[in-house]
Amino acid sequence: MPIAEGTAVIVALPELCGCTRGVRARIMRCVRDKHNSFDWSLRFDEPIDPSRHIARDTLSNLFTHESVAPHNIAGRIALLSESTHDHALFNIALRGASCVFTTHTTIDSLLFDAKRLDTVIIASDLHSTTTSDAIISLIAAECNANFVLLAADRSPSTRKLATLLPFRAALAKPCQPQIVLAALAQASSIIAVQELTTMKHVAS
Repeated sequence: MPIAEGTAVIVALPELCGCTRGVRARIMRCVRDKHNSFDWSLRFDEPIDPSRHIARDTLSNLFTHESVAPHNIAGRIALLSESTHDHALFNIALRGASCVFTTHTTIDSLLFDAKRLDTVIIASDLHSTTTSDAIISLIAAECNANFVLLAADRSPSTRKLATLLPFRAALAKPCQPQIVLAALAQASSIIAVQELTTMKHVAS
């Protein structure tokens, strides 16, 4: 029979390391379909990291936070990109956010604010030299920000770049504003209020 909404449960989540972890959660919805299967949704008591449980592609756009409200993003964020489309995407995503957001088209412009930044998004057309130079320059300037790669595609060279450089999160275009917020929350601790991760599961 269906489980009542709000029921506290412990979910056994298998991890990539081979062990199983018990995680506290609550049933948010439980419906029996015509095949006598139960379709149910969970809300975990604490955020979970999907990368501990799912072997994923670096550029899969899968992040710990399923949903992040813009007003929960704080801190100082900078975008390095020559693309007006990238600037527009992040302006839309961060509308209503509590952060200070700046856009830059050159490394020199970005370096002026580097030491005060919490997060730097580097939009790359995958000319690795340009991207590497940006990272090296920021590190040399003692910029302690977390880096997010906004990649133009999912090619092998892009995946290699995302692996070799010290990015905390990697986004592959095209992507929606909500995915941008999820990546920012994944990349750093500037999210003001940690939101709960939800998970949908179908069980017989």
